[in-house]
Amino acid sequence: MTKDPSEASRDDWPEISLGISKSLEDDRIRFFESCLERIEKSDSSKVVNRSLAGSADLALKGYQLGIVPAFLEYKQLLREEDAQQFATLLYAQVCGTKIEECLEYLHRYYMEKRDGAIRLVSDVIRYITNSEDVDSTIAMGLLVSEFMLSANAQIWVAVHFRDEILAKQLMDGTKRALEEMARRFR
Repeated sequence: MTKDPSEASRDDWPEISLGISKSLEDDRIRFFESCLERIEKSDSSKVVNRSLAGSADLALKGYQLGIVPAFLEYKQLLREEDAQQFATLLYAQVCGTKIEECLEYLHRYYMEKRDGAIRLVSDVIRYITNSEDVDSTIAMGLLVSEFMLSANAQIWVAVHFRDEILAKQLMDGTKRALEEMARRFR
């Protein structure tokens, strides 16, 4: 059943935030695994770090969390002041004691809106390879995975706020975008 997201009371926020937090974690793991797979298939880079941890984990958390408050406001799932308060709760759940570090990455990716995605991909590749050199072919290939990471963050917010109509619209839009990308790259 579709629920009007504005009906979500503050009492519901911890459960909603926890659901979003778990979904974002699953997506971080999938994204990291796709990065590992892409690097392992290349001849130009070597995998050094196989576990999602350290700077890669912080970077992915910061990147995902940069999406949530603006999306909540834009889609009017919460009022602006409520969106910021909800984001604070979500940030605490996702980042724990590493909140300052996560927020540094969030700031890094959203200061220059036009290149946040490539910065994220490059940071994760650097972590995995333990090298400052980033193979641009690998990075460009991972932008589709980044697109899914971003799209899923929005979808999970809609799902956990129980806005089934918005979630379906976002899923359909994501599917169309992926089909268009596939068509263009054939």
